[in-house]
Amino acid sequence: MNILSHHPLRLALLATLIAAPSAAFAIFTGPTGAYYLDNFDNGTIYVVQGNAVINSFATSYATAGGAFFQEGNLAVTNVVTTTGFGSSYGSPGSGGQYTLAGVPTGSSNVQQPTPGFSNEAYYDGTSDGQHNYTVQYYAFDNSGNAQEYVIQSDLNWQNPIALFAVEAQGAGGLDIGISYDSLNNSLWVSGWHNTTIRDFSMTGTVLSSFSTNYYNMAALAFDNLDNTLWFNNNESNTLVQYDTNGNLLQSGNPTGLLNNYYLAGEFSTTGIPIPEPAITSLLALGLAALSLVSRRRSTIT
Repeated sequence: MNILSHHPLRLALLATLIAAPSAAFAIFTGPTGAYYLDNFDNGTIYVVQGNAVINSFATSYATAGGAFFQEGNLAVTNVVTTTGFGSSYGSPGSGGQYTLAGVPTGSSNVQQPTPGFSNEAYYDGTSDGQHNYTVQYYAFDNSGNAQEYVIQSDLNWQNPIALFAVEAQGAGGLDIGISYDSLNNSLWVSGWHNTTIRDFSMTGTVLSSFSTNYYNMAALAFDNLDNTLWFNNNESNTLVQYDTNGNLLQSGNPTGLLNNYYLAGEFSTTGIPIPEPAITSLLALGLAALSLVSRRRSTIT
């Protein structure tokens, strides 16, 4: 039996799923940067760039720490780092570090509970290069109140602390995606049981927000190469792009991305290398320019 089919988040999806808005685009060009997406159904991380999957690799650190133990909370800097999903599924889950190409480095971690909270669940992650961040899908504080906080940890998902609240007491299951905005030094948070994406300062002030008319916006990611936001809609392989002002830019289905459950996603912050043919073309243009300058100088003299 697929344990994910009975998971509360999946049941919530089935209960709240509405028709997503349609947008007609001539061509789906896909993300500019390398978009890492964690497939919760098969324990594989896919890398999408342009309109296709350019790489994939299996997660390898997860242990049977409970009924639900695949790796999540994806943070991507110059490495990829995962951890468990919180304390809602029994014993703590685990994760670890990979190179950007997907090779395990051997640096593993066991998910740690956030002090002051119990029964936590969180799925998506992000990093500013100094700390990792996640947002609680739900959790209970010491008074038994359901709340959602942004959680900060070190770069190996250890020593978590509650940074600021994104939902009031009594809330739960409203937000799921999170991504660091390197341009604005802020944290974007996307809704699950709501259609809103909000931009928070690092101290919790709402800087801006917009409605997308989509529910279940998972794997939120800020592409620092073109300063846009991406997310995966529902359980499909449909990726959606918005600018930070709330304008829908494109949506589509990358070649090679399975129709599965993607809850965690991030872009590599190191940019993308210029492909070798492009370097060759640039070199040829440079040589041509130098030749032209040389001829002009010969004519003048």
